[in-house]
Amino acid sequence: GDIIEGSKRRRGVAIHSLINSKGASRWTLSAFLSAILIKKGLKVLIFTDSQQMSELVAKIADKFGINLEVHRAGLNVEERISTEEKLRSGKIDGVVATPTLELGLDIGAIDAVIMAENPPNFTKYLQRAGRAGRRNKVALIFTILGEDPIDSYYLRHPKEFFERQINSLTFDRTNLEVLKIHAAAYLAEKFRVNLDKLPELWRRAYKVLNEEGMAKIINSYVYATHNTRKFVSSTSLRSIGPIIRIYEKDKKIGERELPQALHDLYPNAIYLISKKTYLVEELNLNSLIAKVKRMNNDLPYYTKPLYTMDLLEFHKKDEREVYGVKVEYGDMKLLMSVLGYLTYDIYSTRKEKTKNEYTYNEPINFTYVTKGLMIHHPLVDDFNLIDHMEAYHATEHVLISSARVVAGASLTDLGGISFPSGHVVIYDSAIGGTGVAKLLFERLEQAYEISLDIVKSCSCEDGCPNCVYSPYCGNNNKFLSRRKSFRLINDVIEGKLNKRSESVEGSPIA
Repeated sequence: GDIIEGSKRRRGVAIHSLINSKGASRWTLSAFLSAILIKKGLKVLIFTDSQQMSELVAKIADKFGINLEVHRAGLNVEERISTEEKLRSGKIDGVVATPTLELGLDIGAIDAVIMAENPPNFTKYLQRAGRAGRRNKVALIFTILGEDPIDSYYLRHPKEFFERQINSLTFDRTNLEVLKIHAAAYLAEKFRVNLDKLPELWRRAYKVLNEEGMAKIINSYVYATHNTRKFVSSTSLRSIGPIIRIYEKDKKIGERELPQALHDLYPNAIYLISKKTYLVEELNLNSLIAKVKRMNNDLPYYTKPLYTMDLLEFHKKDEREVYGVKVEYGDMKLLMSVLGYLTYDIYSTRKEKTKNEYTYNEPINFTYVTKGLMIHHPLVDDFNLIDHMEAYHATEHVLISSARVVAGASLTDLGGISFPSGHVVIYDSAIGGTGVAKLLFERLEQAYEISLDIVKSCSCEDGCPNCVYSPYCGNNNKFLSRRKSFRLINDVIEGKLNKRSESVEGSPIA
């Protein structure tokens, strides 16, 4: 084929800055910096990787006398289009966005990009930075590095931040859950499809739809049913899991796909939409509806879920040894149980302070399939049961953090489960799998080396946000030890440990 060349590298200057937040809230700092730039006449785009944190930054910006609009998935399409038009025409001076504005949309000239979070990989960093300085203007790019393991790693090794390789984006072409949605949409359009003329993965997708009552197979043909159209209308070609529709009274005001929705839309959760504050009154997983009510916009707290994860099934597809430790990769069935929630001070600086902890009378349960790896960690001779739990759980956290470097994972792409028997499960958070866990499986040696640097270099007593704490931990960062994780990882890399438990045992820790 013909080689088509794009334009050469744009003219002009781009100034890239790494900012050490030094314990201050990255969200407050991003809003404050945007206010300074906007008041100097610059047009600003702020990126976050979390829908709710984009809302929070825009809300905090109000306190600094500027009005930032929000652009993210989950908002009604009309709202997103309106924000794009206002930014393009100059009617607004700034927007806080999730990756929805990374590329592909004409939003006009942007003077400065602020990354409130370190992007999951260098490709995304360059995409976001590239939104600034168009039309031969000087581009200002700021990245806030805060209190988390990988940000701390790059603060120690700043040259590595800008010398990273550009890796291709990861996706799993065998994700049956994605294929089911496309196959059902195609069937709803055609009504009848000849199975003999389809690739094997498509045939598998239709067989699963038939087993689930979403289609009907007769001989070599698959037929659409009323349930086919119902299934298509309940999901989206741009998503993987079932979609929760968010209603204020009778008006649909947003949506969130599962299982991520369980991190945001549990009962009594505080949920932000277009800078408006809502309280979740009810979540119905059968009807896929969350009911919310409008609250005072100045509520001084936000919420996070308390939850557990359990591995119900594991079907091995691959296996390898990493420093002599057996590691398996395969299909998994997981159970997520939301037990309650925590409240946090919205304007906290430094370490988050829990205000209250609440538990439900009955947990909210959701079962789904994905892909992931299982590490069969050895036992440390002089560790007791609690020691092992603290070592494995902390190592799970720090390996997931290291996946941001070695596999281009975002903060929420992977989840984990630790067992006191030494088995650590790290899985793709999205239903069906995304391929990120597979990359971690293939590059686990490098992840252990980065993890060792993290737990070795931190100056905390025995665990903090700079090393082994995770903002997405299901049990509020209990049973964690940086020192014991260092001992485990160091001994694994040096090949000092041999004894291990063959079977998965004990209560899981998410």
